[in-house]
This record gives sequence, structure tokens and C-alpha cells, in this order.
Amino acid sequence: MVQDKMIWHYDSKGRFSTKSAYRLALTLLHPTAPGSSNSSLGCQLWKQIWFAKVPGKIKIHTWRVCSSILPTISTLQSRHVFIDNGCYFCNTNDETIEHISRDCWFVRDLFKLFPEFDRIFREVLPSMSITSWLQFCLEILSQDEFALLLVLLWSIWKERNQRLWSRKFKTLHQVYFQVRNFVQLLKSSTSRRSRGVVRPRRSWLPPPSGWLKANIDGAFNQDSHCGGIGVLIRDSTGSIVGGFCGKISNVLSPDIVEAMAGREACELAAEFQLAPIVFESDCLKLVEASKCDEEDGSGFGRIVEDIRFLLSSTPSAFFSHVFRESNLAAHKLV
Repeated sequence: MVQDKMIWHYDSKGRFSTKSAYRLALTLLHPTAPGSSNSSLGCQLWKQIWFAKVPGKIKIHTWRVCSSILPTISTLQSRHVFIDNGCYFCNTNDETIEHISRDCWFVRDLFKLFPEFDRIFREVLPSMSITSWLQFCLEILSQDEFALLLVLLWSIWKERNQRLWSRKFKTLHQVYFQVRNFVQLLKSSTSRRSRGVVRPRRSWLPPPSGWLKANIDGAFNQDSHCGGIGVLIRDSTGSIVGGFCGKISNVLSPDIVEAMAGREACELAAEFQLAPIVFESDCLKLVEASKCDEEDGSGFGRIVEDIRFLLSSTPSAFFSHVFRESNLAAHKLV
């Protein structure tokens, strides 16, 4: 006869382990927070998270959100880290996972810029957990829209950390364009890996209603050290608001030509008070330099300093990178 013995019924094989004890403790302390992908959260939600066409860091961020281990101030305080509580966006509410991911007015206004998310707040109750809300979003969004949602949640957390650690602040529309560009690049890289073909062409996209978009480009001739610059400004309907084209001489590199085109666009916007406005360029070096505070004594760096000054005096103005096919209209001016 088999003798009776003690078993741990929280394990499928009846064996006690610190891992199973931890999961039990987590379930008792946080009934709405899953300890792993196999717990009470719907399997379909976990499947969509882990198989979403987004980078691994975004999946991990979503897992931390659903597991209530995202290091918000409220989470840190619950672990006896005593720091002042407050949202880095609205400065009025405590920074909980639900608040920074869904309930903050800054986050709500950001969601309003995305027409894909018009429906996800219609049935949201203040007491609805973040996991229940994501489950609801999964039911009404397509796979691509749900992937966009995950990217947006990660971008919000990234912007929060930028404000906390680097003291750098982006506007709502800057975060919006950052998310759109990230998703566009993501789709392009995914398409190349899956089909082994050339990146698909992306046409020009109009700015949001009330905004302007200035596409800028430069051309450089190595033999003559001459070049041309072109600027084309359009509104949300695609109508032309303004523009500029011209020739320049005695330049040393194509980067300098691109920078001169960017400066000309900024001067045009400042002179005619064209704002809010986003400047699009296919020169990644110029876009990154416009957002960096490092001193550069080169000819290119001096022009970028002029651009930064003009951006600081123009409300809601910033640079964004696009591929060449999205910048063809400005390219035809040079």
C-alpha cells in the first residue's frame, strides 16, 4: 500500500519549490496581476503580446505593465522606496501604472491624435485594471492596431524616463510623429526580413490638422563644390503654403548643403510665423544634430546652431527623418 505523504497542490506534480511559492504569493498580493504568461490573464492576450510584430523590448515592457512590476513611483513606494509621488506629465495625480499608461490627461490627448484608437476609451471604467483594458482593446483592434498600441505605451514610458533622467521634454505631436516614424521603420524592416525584397516605397504623409510640414532637401556636386537647396511647405490637406529653391557655391560637403536647406526652411517659418510645423529631411545626420545639445565647431555644426536657435524661437517646431521617397517633392526643387 502506498503511504500517505504531504504534497504541494499548487504545483502540477505536487512538489514544493520557491518558484511556485512566489507565484502563489504574487497571486494573493495582486489578484489582477499575472505572475507569468500562463496565469489568469487570457491566453489570447499573451499570445498577441508575444507574437506581435514589435521589438522584444516592447514586449517586455508590456509584460511588466501587465505584471504590475513597471517601476512607477507608486510601485516603488509599495516596495518601501520612499520618494515623492507625482506624474511627470500632468503633475497632479499619483504615478500608477494605470495612470501613466491610460488615465493621464497627457496620455489621453496623445491617444486622440491616433484615429485607430477612437473606440478604446468608450467603455473604460476608472476601476478597470490595465490588463482588463488591454484585453478589451484586443477584442476591438486589428493585429496591426494592437501592435501600434504596444509601441505607443512603450513610447509613453520612454518619454517619461527622458523627462525624469535627461530633463528633455517632447510635445504631444513630437511623440506622435516619433511613434508613426518608428512604426513605419518597423514595418519596412519586417518586410525586408520576411520577403527578402527591397524596402517598400513610402509616399509623403500629410501632417495632422492644424499643423504644417516642411520637406527639405539639398544636392551637392563634388567637382564644382556647388549645390542646390529646396524647401516645400504644405498643410494637412496637401496644399502648398510656401517654398524656396536656390543655388549655393563654395560648399565642402553634402551634409553642409542639407544643413543650409534646413536653416533656410527654419528662417522661412520664423519670418512668416508658420507654426506649428515639422521639418522633414532624409539626412539623418541633420535630424539627429538638431536634437542634440553637443557643441560642434565644424561648418556643419555652426549651421546646426543657427537651426537650434530658430527652433527655440518657433513654437512647436522640430525635425523628423524620412526616407528619400517621402521627400521627392523637395528633391525636385534642387
